[in-house]
Amino acid sequence: MAPPPAQEIYNEVVRVRHDKNKPIVASVESVGASGAYYIASGCDKIYANNASVVGSIGVIMEWTNYGDLLKWAKLKNVVIHAGTLKDAGDPTREMTPEEQAYFQSVVDNMYGQFVHDVATGRHSTDDKIRPLATGQVWTGQQSLPLGLIDKVGGFRVALMDTAQLRRHQGRAHHRTPSQR
Repeated sequence: MAPPPAQEIYNEVVRVRHDKNKPIVASVESVGASGAYYIASGCDKIYANNASVVGSIGVIMEWTNYGDLLKWAKLKNVVIHAGTLKDAGDPTREMTPEEQAYFQSVVDNMYGQFVHDVATGRHSTDDKIRPLATGQVWTGQQSLPLGLIDKVGGFRVALMDTAQLRRHQGRAHHRTPSQR
């Protein structure tokens, strides 16, 4: 998932937590990486199975340059634009150093927002999260001592802990997305 939609969902999770005063937990069954981890970091607690994949805090921007293919096919791209960076990243030609610096600044800015939001959601600091923000993933078991999750356990453990947090007696009442 790209950073903008993940950030929007993260912000809504945080808003609901605070405005509605409801605990929200994330249960990572298999993969909670990149945008999924971004969203989960806004929850009160994150649970993951031992072998779940967690993390991938980082931002990537990529595209394919097919300029040589166009030349081979004897096709020519024609671009008319106003603004020096309006056609930055045109896949029919090599990127200029100015364009590379521009896109790197955009990626660096998104990365800083991602790191800051994860740090805020995890009640940590940017400086503590940044060394973990390499794009790398860990298993649930590995991510626990790193502070990326709160507890190793699956959906049932998350459900029961949340019910206990809410001081419910007996079975917890919950709704899955298919029951709405």
